[in-house]
Amino acid sequence: MQLEKVAPVLKCTRQGRILFIDAVNEVARERAQSFLKPEHQARILEAYHNFGAEPDFAIVATVDEIAAQSHSLSIPLYVKRVTANGAVNGETRSLPELWAEWEREGRVFWQEMDVLMEMLDTLTDTTTPHSKNVIPSVVTGTQ
Repeated sequence: MQLEKVAPVLKCTRQGRILFIDAVNEVARERAQSFLKPEHQARILEAYHNFGAEPDFAIVATVDEIAAQSHSLSIPLYVKRVTANGAVNGETRSLPELWAEWEREGRVFWQEMDVLMEMLDTLTDTTTPHSKNVIPSVVTGTQ
């Protein structure tokens, strides 16, 4: 494909929009040097070619959105990264919000654990002589 044929298409479809790519996590650091490995380069290039939003990595912003940010081109203003605790770009959540989430997730965990235990109980056949005697014989040393 010749550049002369592609450039007008790109200009029309991308005009007035800016692609922000946050590739800070796409850098390898070895022996006090940072560099891009081929897989990092490929991911960045793919995001550029796709020219679309990719969670935690890339976003397309309009000129109006950039104007709303005082024309700042700071990538974290546009590409929001979600941290392990669910916060976005350093935003903090209140203790009651975190507590409520912990309780919800805890309930789900114990419900899933109950299902697992029921499944394991169906695998245990209580009619065989070994199923009830395995642990006592090991503990007491008797057969």
